[in-house]
Amino acid sequence: MLGAATVRELCYLLVLLCAYAAAAQDLRTVPSPDGRIVFRAFVTPQGPGLIERMAYQVLYNGKILVETSFLGFEIRDQTLLGEKVGLTASETLGGSRYNSLTAEYLQNGSLGRRINLEIRVYDDGVAFRYVIPKSTPLAEILIENEDTEFRFAADAVAYLSLLSGFEGRPAHQSQTALSRIPSDAVIAIPLLLEQPNVGWIEIAEVARRGYPELYLNHQEGTTLISSLPPLSQDPHLAVDAVTPLTSPWRVLLISKSRESVVNSRLLDELKRNADQSVATTAAKTLPVRETADRLRKSRACVRAIRWLVQNQRSQTGQWRH
Repeated sequence: MLGAATVRELCYLLVLLCAYAAAAQDLRTVPSPDGRIVFRAFVTPQGPGLIERMAYQVLYNGKILVETSFLGFEIRDQTLLGEKVGLTASETLGGSRYNSLTAEYLQNGSLGRRINLEIRVYDDGVAFRYVIPKSTPLAEILIENEDTEFRFAADAVAYLSLLSGFEGRPAHQSQTALSRIPSDAVIAIPLLLEQPNVGWIEIAEVARRGYPELYLNHQEGTTLISSLPPLSQDPHLAVDAVTPLTSPWRVLLISKSRESVVNSRLLDELKRNADQSVATTAAKTLPVRETADRLRKSRACVRAIRWLVQNQRSQTGQWRH
């Protein structure tokens, strides 16, 4: 017969196993075709006793290159989109050039606020972007800022251009330790980093029409965070659009040598694919804000026509063809 202490130990072990199993359900992993780069997407607390949030890690040659880094958006008058989420579906696809993962999340207690993460892992880097599907709570989306972190596992030498502000002129490229970048500086991308005994990394993006350019800020230690310039008509707003909304690709080029990173064709490939996608829909797709405006105008026209029909009927007693 088991003693009370043994029973308590078994119960504690069972709780730990259940907790691990629950956490593992939200863990999704996708490697590069050659297996040297691995992207992990998961949900985890932001600290002891804090709210859970979407996050990711990047491994290179079996070592953590990017530690747990959080994801999400600051939405006007709403909780952060990316917190209190649960994984509802995922799909992993393999290919010769890259492997991909699409993870779909639903925010708890938000009446259906959804956010998806699309990931592509190449032999020479990773690319990920957000997709915010159309939903009633986010039919119109007002983004104050994008909160994408890049929390590196070790300090690095940064080759960067610092700006005094979003409208500032790029300074001459300087060289400094990542951890010593001024916290009030605006960092232009692409940003090139060298981690001794690990390799070279470049943070870049593939611009997307209707979405502001990406900048970075030094948050603390070896952590960088995304920063979007404000709209001219609203200094506290970066994006005013309707859903569905797809962000630009956020890209990490990774290699053992600087030359391989600088000469990578990954960005060109992503841009070419994006241009082809836009070209196929450009003839029938308007910018999101223009589409919404035209929809409202068309509805107003329908109401006007209905009023004329009803007025004609009331005067003549019938509709004349």
